[in-house]
Amino acid sequence: MVSIERWTGQEAGLLQEVLRLSIRQFAQQLGVNPATVQNWKKGGAGLMVSYELQQVLDAQVQLLPEAVRLTFLERCSAASIPSASQQPASAGSGFAVNSHQFVPVRLELEHTELYRAGEPYGSGPGNLAQRTLVVPGGDGHHHCRLHVYEFGVAVLHIQQRMEFDSITDLAVWRYPSYEHNRAWARTAVSDLVSDVVGRSIAAVPQYTLSVYELIRHGWGAENLVTALHLLATPGVLVDRTVETAPVSLGTEPLRFGERWTHSDAIEFTGATSRGVAGWSGVSYWQDPGETALSIDDIVAMELDTQALWSLSSELLHRVEEGADPQMPEQFGWRWLRGAASRLTSARPTESAAHRAMRAAVLGTSDLPERLRDAWSALKEAS
Repeated sequence: MVSIERWTGQEAGLLQEVLRLSIRQFAQQLGVNPATVQNWKKGGAGLMVSYELQQVLDAQVQLLPEAVRLTFLERCSAASIPSASQQPASAGSGFAVNSHQFVPVRLELEHTELYRAGEPYGSGPGNLAQRTLVVPGGDGHHHCRLHVYEFGVAVLHIQQRMEFDSITDLAVWRYPSYEHNRAWARTAVSDLVSDVVGRSIAAVPQYTLSVYELIRHGWGAENLVTALHLLATPGVLVDRTVETAPVSLGTEPLRFGERWTHSDAIEFTGATSRGVAGWSGVSYWQDPGETALSIDDIVAMELDTQALWSLSSELLHRVEEGADPQMPEQFGWRWLRGAASRLTSARPTESAAHRAMRAAVLGTSDLPERLRDAWSALKEAS
């Protein structure tokens, strides 16, 4: 028997069952909205109850008759221990990933000088002209390149190989790394651009999106899909109350035990390879014997997606501020509409795996809708 150290939706649901109350009755007894109770039951062990309501639930447990309280604690104890068949294959085995972080950077200068100084780089699925400059790495950044697009957006690509004992460890590392890398990028890119164009500028990193290429793992085929969902949406494994110092929720074994998948993520597959796209990232395992879709294809898709996301966000921000969006004539609304069409439309020569990946990335990014809004605003302004 155990006490409840941290309430989740699972323990709250068990308390409701022990009390033999309906959702409405249980909510009324706690003084909360019935929708809150419904969310607890739906979220289960993966949903952490707020600290304020934990105290309310603690008080309810103390009011239970002794026999009922012991029954409740026994059920909580049994529910928190997965059976041997549910233990994840990942326990203690560790895994390795190539981590790709994409950081759109707004540059406060005329970008054409920087674009001309870059090395030619093959265009991606959006057929967007871009050039790259190497950014000196630091703090374990194995490979850093600044992709400068002809239309005035830059995307920093940070690649590094990482090894972890668990996906929770990756989640604990991931969120502080975002803040750290944005701070590092602000200085590193500003210094690089100042060296290239001969004057000081301010680089403003906007946000970070991750892609994880799984290159070594100990999961069996039955656990791989859950692992990829967790890699694409690792926030479900940590308490991000303080985002720069997330704390493990200890729920990873339960996630594997229940073969968990994220309801908003979209899977894409090749013949034997597997990938998952979520709002905050993408994960991919390429079967060594399959060549239809490589991580380079996913990186190319994300570079173009993040560049156009950054551009459309800037244009829509100007509209929200009450100003007309402005772009150079050669990059007006017709150009943006064409770029949107090229990025979102599959090519006849693409494989089914390419089309599935494109649909998954775009389906979780909300980019097509934003692009339509952006080019419509440009058209009105012109």
